[in-house]
Amino acid sequence: MVEVAPVKYIFLDVAGYSLYTRNAQEHIVKVLQKLVDESITAQSIVADRVVYLLAGDSVCVVLENVRSPFDIHLKIALSILKGIRRHNDRCAEEQPDGERGELNDSRRFEVCIGLNSGEDIHYVDITGGQNYAGEVINMAARIMGVADPRQILVGEAVYASLHADDLYAGSFTPYKATFKHAVSRMVYQFTPQDKHEGLDTSPPSSLAPGKPPNLSGLKQYDSRSDAELKQEIITAVENATQRVWLLGVALADEINLIHDLRKKLDLKFEHADVKILLLDALRSPAIFRALLEAQSNHEQLNNLINEKRPKPRPSEPEMKPYPGEPFFSTDIYYSFVDTFHALMQAKEYRPEYKKAIRYYAHTPVCWLLVMDDTAYYQPYTFGQRENPGKPSVGDQMPVYRVRKSENPETFSVLEDHFSKLWLTSDSDLFHIGARIADRERLVYLAFKTRDYWFGTVGAVLRQGKDERAYPRQLCTSHGNIVSVEWTGRDGEGEEKTFKIGGVIRDFSWVSLRLVLAEKIFPEAGTVVRLEIIPAKPAVLAANTSSANCSGRPTACSRSCGPKRSARKLLLRCGRSSGNLLRVERYPSRVVYAEFSAAAFVIMCCRLQGKN
Repeated sequence: MVEVAPVKYIFLDVAGYSLYTRNAQEHIVKVLQKLVDESITAQSIVADRVVYLLAGDSVCVVLENVRSPFDIHLKIALSILKGIRRHNDRCAEEQPDGERGELNDSRRFEVCIGLNSGEDIHYVDITGGQNYAGEVINMAARIMGVADPRQILVGEAVYASLHADDLYAGSFTPYKATFKHAVSRMVYQFTPQDKHEGLDTSPPSSLAPGKPPNLSGLKQYDSRSDAELKQEIITAVENATQRVWLLGVALADEINLIHDLRKKLDLKFEHADVKILLLDALRSPAIFRALLEAQSNHEQLNNLINEKRPKPRPSEPEMKPYPGEPFFSTDIYYSFVDTFHALMQAKEYRPEYKKAIRYYAHTPVCWLLVMDDTAYYQPYTFGQRENPGKPSVGDQMPVYRVRKSENPETFSVLEDHFSKLWLTSDSDLFHIGARIADRERLVYLAFKTRDYWFGTVGAVLRQGKDERAYPRQLCTSHGNIVSVEWTGRDGEGEEKTFKIGGVIRDFSWVSLRLVLAEKIFPEAGTVVRLEIIPAKPAVLAANTSSANCSGRPTACSRSCGPKRSARKLLLRCGRSSGNLLRVERYPSRVVYAEFSAAAFVIMCCRLQGKN
């Protein structure tokens, strides 16, 4: 006989059953079966609608076609927990066979409970017994598997039938559980406000969010300059048998990769996992760090920002620093190159370094060394202490020692942090050698593409404050034509009307920057007319619903239509440099009575400009 039947499952499992002695196991099974039978009998269920499926220390109670009361499976589960609690209380009092009281602890036990309901296949198995198969019973077992002792977890169908009733409103806590084959389902823990004897309502350990890393109580060193720390790390590298993971900018300061650790690392490749992550100094994050470290040296900071960099030229094969580029004179670049050359030499007689070294392009936010199950961790900051002694950033916080045996959660986070940085870094010694040979072009492009931002960084670092009323925003080009028109005097002093094409580069609420096609500029303070003729009228759309580009009270839609083929506004000229012209909002804010300069600025990010 095989049929589909509506069923309710109560799945129970004895926690830690295999750890009990055989006598204790026999006792627990008898007690559990008795408590289950008593709980079922108390509900006056017709006998042929109840099936018991037994497997070792697990019991599955099947209620087939039992619809009333609607919460019968939950009542039975609570009754079983109550019975177990009272049994455990009696164990401390009873002394069977004259045994000492403490031995009765072996008779105490707890169960994990999972409830589920739905339709499954009911069939007669090969032994002639009643059995069930299907998704519902499988999920009941999995739900039970994520419950802790004395907890009741239920599936989505059970939750849907119970929480809608006033009796159980607000009595469940949802969790997302991932089961076998990466199957994810919502499960719900029964967590009523009223107390139930024997019920544990604390979060399930397998589903509750992990505890955040805790640095309190860890061994702490004031800085990497600590002599005890240095000796401890050198010894840890020397004694490591499983792994040596090193993460730093160039590992060229107090604990030096080349002078302090390299000879010991040479001996580790045969039996330990050696990974070394260093900074690629020919990228924007490294240049930004160099600017921060030059804050107290205005001359160096000005040189970095204001250097008139020539177009790239082929670099010399010997990789000597180009004297015309001030970035090549910074500490961060010198450390980067020195460490690279030393590692290239080490690679000649230890080829394993080729695979053991990678260069990161992102910001790792820490200095981190991991030897076996001990980590040394220093958070990085852009801030500096008062009178730090050297202009570096990053190395300003204490160093923490994290041992896996003492603080597994924190150690696990640091371990995962290094692993993700390693997996997402794609440059090794070979690639870095090619980048150093091409260093002039790479630095030129970094400053060319980020010049506005680097210039802002330099101004803020020099002044110690940000005087901008609004941060700038970039525009995106859709092939629109921009023309700037003004009246001024030419080289011979004759009054003339000028009209130059260009694109909008970026903007804020108070100004625009334009890239002009010709190096002809109006004088500062001149009022100019800016005209925008979109190549595609549809792109004349604001990026905010509050913008009004037509002068009407309605908000702009995604397509402003072909009638709006051109828009003009009056702007006052600011300073110019190269092919860049800065224009500011004209005080009158009158632009042909169609839209204000503020509304125009909102549209800029959809209208114009190549960065």
